[in-house]
Amino acid sequence: FAFVRASDGVNYPDDTFSYNWKTSKKVGMVRGAYQYFRASQDPVAQAKLVLKKIGKPQPDDLAPTLDIETADGQSGSVIASKMKKWISVIQKATGKKPIIYTSIGTYPIKGNTSFSSYPLWTAHWEAKCPLIPEGGWKTWTFWQNYGDKPNIVPGINGGTDANRFN
Repeated sequence: FAFVRASDGVNYPDDTFSYNWKTSKKVGMVRGAYQYFRASQDPVAQAKLVLKKIGKPQPDDLAPTLDIETADGQSGSVIASKMKKWISVIQKATGKKPIIYTSIGTYPIKGNTSFSSYPLWTAHWEAKCPLIPEGGWKTWTFWQNYGDKPNIVPGINGGTDANRFN
């Protein structure tokens, strides 16, 4: 599988997304798109950007992922409210329950369990088993475990993060 970054909020769409999205499918990868979520920006506009980039989701595509790693200057209640709006737009359009990407060190709404029913993709580098962020999750679905030592993957220029599926 491969996760492909669609954008950092609405202001920084990834200019390699289209190529990476099409090519990952072409070479037989199960693919998913993620967006670095900016809580200071319009969540509906962010979700619509992801949906525009992925086009019509294929049945074997992974659900889009909301990458939440920063408070972006917002309160916990504002972050949670905006995350819910993003999730609602994505889920309605794709019919899939979005994935939440975060980590024990970056989850900005610790203790908020509103998203614990969503699949968790967590980062915990160089660990034998990842610690779960304080959000009510009991386990992880995906684990990014080699982020500070990028892996070399044939067909990808430069290094890439490695992830495991639980």
